[in-house]
Amino acid sequence: MRFMTFVQLRYFLSIVQTGSFSLAAEQTYVSQSSLSKQIKALENELGARVFERNASGVSLTPAGAVFLEFAQKTLVEHENALAQITQHTFAARSRVKIGALPLLSEYGFFAKLADFQTEYADIQVDLHEREQRNLERRLRLGQIELAIMRTDFLDPREFEWVPLVIDEMVVISGKGHPLAEKQSVSLSQLKNERFVMLDENSGINQVFNRACRSAGFTPHITSHHSRHEPLLAAVMRNLGLTILPSALLREDYMKDLDCTWLKEILLTELGIVCLRGHRLSAAARKIHSFFVQARPHASALNVSLRRQANGQPTPA
Repeated sequence: MRFMTFVQLRYFLSIVQTGSFSLAAEQTYVSQSSLSKQIKALENELGARVFERNASGVSLTPAGAVFLEFAQKTLVEHENALAQITQHTFAARSRVKIGALPLLSEYGFFAKLADFQTEYADIQVDLHEREQRNLERRLRLGQIELAIMRTDFLDPREFEWVPLVIDEMVVISGKGHPLAEKQSVSLSQLKNERFVMLDENSGINQVFNRACRSAGFTPHITSHHSRHEPLLAAVMRNLGLTILPSALLREDYMKDLDCTWLKEILLTELGIVCLRGHRLSAAARKIHSFFVQARPHASALNVSLRRQANGQPTPA
């Protein structure tokens, strides 16, 4: 007789989160056929189907909805137990897995990470740079303990975090674009512009779309990119405007680009995030404390003061 496994529980939760067998297989790095076999074995063990497949994707059966709560609690308790048990070993005290958006250098976090490793030479840091949704999934599955990511749309019932940086978003245009001559612009003036933006699930994209809807329009986005470097290359070729946090604009980029301030202040926050209720390992607690103590004291007020210091317009 075979019994359900933690691997099956993780596959089950991945399908629930993605709404797709194929996406879940991609995110868990297995073939779709292997994942399907594991779910079938799980259903055989439970004596009930947990998923219904339909034209719009995959949905939970009533039995699956009941099983979902069990699966979530079991994996969290499993990871908590492992953290407590392995704290008694050298490996647990000397290794930590963290995730981050691919922008550590722009915010100076690589330097902070190097400072941490200098101070705590006995702790090995495994860094995984991924996009936002991937980091959220890895936290849920216990594949990483901490993540440096955007907190603008995180669910506080699921995650907890400490803010590290608050940054202001600006409009980026190519040289020669009419907008480049303006010192500032309102969102309503961008209604007829084309945009190239970061991944549609990114916090930056969501903040911008929400602000545009509040201004009475939906932005015309022609393409999305997973990283800001190819995004800026597209803007350089006048394929559209983009909106990015000001800290991502290195001097070498700006020789071919122009930056215009928004009259409406749009802010985005980066924080150090963990799964709510998860007991961090000793190594994870040390790196969490290190980053929190080393964080700049950023706030919305600081953003406005920085604008004034640079001679930029500040909204009333």
